[in-house]
Amino acid sequence: MFLFSTQKSEKITAPGLLKSHYSPKKPLYIISEIPADFPENTGLILHQTSQIRMQAAKIIYTSQNNQLLEIASHLFSALHSMEDDSNIKQIYIEPVEEKGLGIAIMDRIRKAAYQYKNEMD
Repeated sequence: MFLFSTQKSEKITAPGLLKSHYSPKKPLYIISEIPADFPENTGLILHQTSQIRMQAAKIIYTSQNNQLLEIASHLFSALHSMEDDSNIKQIYIEPVEEKGLGIAIMDRIRKAAYQYKNEMD
């Protein structure tokens, strides 16, 4: 009995393999630095709480101190919360370090932002 097919297929067999599987219906930009000013209708997803006071329509922290397991656990709910908020027209998200679990997290973030490939600097 074979568990795996030996034939190659062009068909995508798992939804996570799609380039847009994690993509919200609002523009999502990966930012390497947090801008000083945001448009009023901007949502911001950060991975650690900060002393910095930012003026964004909505800020969601996926972790208090940049813990990758916490970030992975809260990433989808943060994206869905931003997408469901009618006041939010665009979303900025900061990247994580691409080591260990961070590789998978960045893969999900890139898939979510695939339509808006240019990072906002």
